[in-house]
Amino acid sequence: MGMDSSTEQRPPTPLYTMAADRPRLRVVVLLAASELPGWLDEALLWLRRAAFLDVRVLRLPDAPARRVGGPAWRAFSRLDHRLLGHLEPIMALRAPNSALQAETVASGDRPLRDAVAGFTPDVLLSVGLSPAPVDLWSLARRAAWSIPAEACRPGFGLAHLLPAFARGDATALSGLPVRDDRTGNDLLLDPATISLAQLSFARNAAFQLQKAPAKLLRALRRLQQGEPEHVATARGARPPGSLATLVLALRLAARAATRHLPRLGRRDRWEVASRRSASGLDPTTPSGEDFIRWPTPRGWFWADPFPMTRDGREFVFFEALDYARGIGEIHVAEIDAEGQPAPSRVAIHDPLHLSYPFPFDHQGEPHLLVERSESFLLQAFRASDFPLGWRPVATLLDGWRAVDGTSQDSGAEYGRRIVFNEVRRLDPLHYEETTLAVLEPDWAPEMRGCHTYARCGTLEVLDARFLVPAAQTRAPR
Repeated sequence: MGMDSSTEQRPPTPLYTMAADRPRLRVVVLLAASELPGWLDEALLWLRRAAFLDVRVLRLPDAPARRVGGPAWRAFSRLDHRLLGHLEPIMALRAPNSALQAETVASGDRPLRDAVAGFTPDVLLSVGLSPAPVDLWSLARRAAWSIPAEACRPGFGLAHLLPAFARGDATALSGLPVRDDRTGNDLLLDPATISLAQLSFARNAAFQLQKAPAKLLRALRRLQQGEPEHVATARGARPPGSLATLVLALRLAARAATRHLPRLGRRDRWEVASRRSASGLDPTTPSGEDFIRWPTPRGWFWADPFPMTRDGREFVFFEALDYARGIGEIHVAEIDAEGQPAPSRVAIHDPLHLSYPFPFDHQGEPHLLVERSESFLLQAFRASDFPLGWRPVATLLDGWRAVDGTSQDSGAEYGRRIVFNEVRRLDPLHYEETTLAVLEPDWAPEMRGCHTYARCGTLEVLDARFLVPAAQTRAPR
């Protein structure tokens, strides 16, 4: 999920509804920055809109920010941020959203203390001022957190990820970094193991900070529900000196050469494969043996396959991407008794990119959830003329960039392998899972990745990624 620049006009569907049996959590935000990065502005806006929070935003003079790292590191960071691409709005500075309704506090310590005390906060969140003034900590009954002024400046990165990134680790522990003003500890709110992009430290920061609004909201929701904080201690790291920065830059150049040189004159092509199995894949020891690759027409790739049975007939829905247009649509192929696909046909077409056609039955009718994140909608489609006629019948999420729901491992590169997790807890407020095993992309020659597995009855389907000559991705004339 990501952020939508249009949410000011169209508030997103709430992550959490108001629980009638508990009072709202009272939060005072001390805002000591006249400009905020997109992720932080969005996070504060979500607090204002959350039904389970009462929020008061107090505007303070801008707090000074210290320089992070020496000249070599700052130069590296400026160059690195140019690799953000479509992630740039997450980190770009902008004026705080007017919907925050920030109140300016008269100068002086006493007016600020009176303004905070008069709201009787449960949580004090200081933005741009870290730590908050000592005499304010005791006014917050549950927590006093702060986000430093450096987070409100260009070039901000997540220092706790730097050692793992420099080593080339595939994963690391991350969360929303805050300071616990009462203990002086650096914390990660809502921590989780994440994949690390290997070629850009700035992209790692952007990938994680786009989750910051949801992580901050979840952390406050736990407090509102009377649950203990879910945090981890952040292991801070200093930016490297001049020599270490040079070594890191050379290391990244070597990684880039290793990844991109084999791609010269070649392109990724995804294909679909299937097999018959009475027992299905074992998620504790997954194997792709015996899967048969489908012949993919030139000029297209096929991915995200999902089988579905209807009236005794088997079908597979999948993403079909036209290289010439660079846009995916949803195709469907009927499967014969031997497990072979008939020629595919278009099931859903849209001017925007479509993928990940997740099928399910509801009230006896076939439905699809289709990934169309460019619209910032998650809609349910119902069959009007199965399997080719579909129409949207419900909007499940509005204002969110919801993408594929599979637990992919894209640490080394996108769509590298499939992670099989066991869901241990699932209810309106909690989700817990444990990794069982991974399916490596080693079950076909020249294979470089796989990211979707599904099964219905005895039919199992997978997708696979190969690096092929660019000529093979062009449609025949």
